[in-house]
Amino acid sequence: MEIVVGVVLGMLGGSAATALVYRIPRDMPLVMDRSRCPSCGHLIRAYDNVPVFAYLWLRGQ
Repeated sequence: MEIVVGVVLGMLGGSAATALVYRIPRDMPLVMDRSRCPSCGHLIRAYDNVPVFAYLWLRGQ
């Protein structure tokens, strides 16, 4: 059980760190702004931001 919790927390922390690394150099807001596709500007839904589940749900896209 501890391993599962560690893996889930690691994935969430990694996802948050990636968002920060992307947003900080571009002077984008860190909080209170929805994620968007960098090429087309389409809003990213909240459940698409869950790393592994979103990958599986979107079939690797």
